[in-house]
Amino acid sequence: MPSFKTVMLKNASFAGMIDEVPSFIFPVAAGIAVGLFAVSVPLMVSAIMFAGMVALLVTVARPDWALCLYFCGVAFMTDDTPKPGADYFIIPDADIIEGLPSALVTFFLLMFCVTTARLMILEQRRPPVSLIPLAVFGFFLVVALLTGFYRGGDPELYRVDFTGMLFPVLGFYLCQTLLNSRERIMRMLYLLLGVAAVKALILTAYYLAGRGWIYQLDSNAAYRITTMDSADLLLFITLLLMVAHLIVRGDIKGFQAIAAGAACLPLLYIVVFSYRRAQWVGLVFSAGLLFLGASRKTRNKMAMLILAVLLLGIAGAVTAGLDADKAARIGSRIGSIFDTKQSSNVYHVLESRQVLIDLSGSPVLGLGLGSKHSPLGLYEVDEVPANVVHNAFLYIWMKIGLPGLLFFFWAAAVFGRRILRFRKMYIESDQWGLVLPVAASTGLWLATFLTGPVPWYLHQTGLIALFASIAVTLMRQAEDVSIQTGGDSDESSDCE
Repeated sequence: MPSFKTVMLKNASFAGMIDEVPSFIFPVAAGIAVGLFAVSVPLMVSAIMFAGMVALLVTVARPDWALCLYFCGVAFMTDDTPKPGADYFIIPDADIIEGLPSALVTFFLLMFCVTTARLMILEQRRPPVSLIPLAVFGFFLVVALLTGFYRGGDPELYRVDFTGMLFPVLGFYLCQTLLNSRERIMRMLYLLLGVAAVKALILTAYYLAGRGWIYQLDSNAAYRITTMDSADLLLFITLLLMVAHLIVRGDIKGFQAIAAGAACLPLLYIVVFSYRRAQWVGLVFSAGLLFLGASRKTRNKMAMLILAVLLLGIAGAVTAGLDADKAARIGSRIGSIFDTKQSSNVYHVLESRQVLIDLSGSPVLGLGLGSKHSPLGLYEVDEVPANVVHNAFLYIWMKIGLPGLLFFFWAAAVFGRRILRFRKMYIESDQWGLVLPVAASTGLWLATFLTGPVPWYLHQTGLIALFASIAVTLMRQAEDVSIQTGGDSDESSDCE
């Protein structure tokens, strides 16, 4: 028996009616239905639902743009929680739904799931990098989770620790998949530079108005700084290195170079007046690596640029009337780097010793996910929690054991070896203009790893994964072009 639909479609008049129905009527009807549902639920629920639908649509339609939106959100928001009554500028990446990660991290996980499904099911193609390291690291995480269960870890920390360890690895693979061309990479970097410049200007305005972030760790009285967000400072410093190297090499010229240089001025201001010692040391170390990694002719121009920046900085400080308090504070912060009696330095040493003592009882498996080290009794628990240690290497060892730490060292060694090999053959290539600043920013990464629990901050590890992925993609593209052309067209003898 023919179906009702078949009978009706055979009717010419009814078929004509179907053809006359506007094509937009069905999306409009769906929109009306969604709107009626939205007004029937609380405002927060409807807002979350709308944001989720938009995020899903963008992720499905243009996943590369969704990734850009995510990192722009990372650049503008912070994963720190503002203190009650805070008057400084902060847009927190808050947990909208209890039990789920923050809004941006949830958006990232949505992107990863959608991209993975499209890659494996619809397109049936392999990712650009091997999945074996991901599988090995996943095994280490499962063992660490079981270790945490066995040792009676904090149930609330299982998800947080697991996400913190896995997140940068997933971020690297997602960036490898979506940022697969120089065009997409440059679009990402231009967007990040623009967002970073806007945020830096806002932070500067708040700081000059006396409403900067409150800082009180090595002083009897609290004072104001531009920002304490380590992710902001990591992004600002890396962008400074990139723009400086591209301008010196002549990769960007004219108005483009002027605009990029102007955008970097507030970034540098924020870094200087953040009074963050690890970031200062990391900036100096990274600048040194940038200088050493550049070609000989680029080094000469770079030295002139550094001298010009110093002279302009001194002139600007004198013109703006750098007061004695700020100058003294800068000198005090620099001197405290080598002060063994400075309170923060003392705490880091004592904390590291205590973690090593705790790890001596379980050196291979560590303490597991959800674990806490023995308290020192120097600060309140809510001020310096025992679930972190201000040394990322010890933090990784404590959470996922010695195999996880060795895996991290292996990945760092592979990355460094590839950078050095690429430099020998492609030092004058266009790709080296961006690869070198990322490689040089490892000096900043090292400084922050030695002084903070980096895996705890997802914005910071996400940015590290992004920049590492950018370097790997650019190197792979240059090598693929060389293979296709049958030689190293960009090879240069100037590798000093």
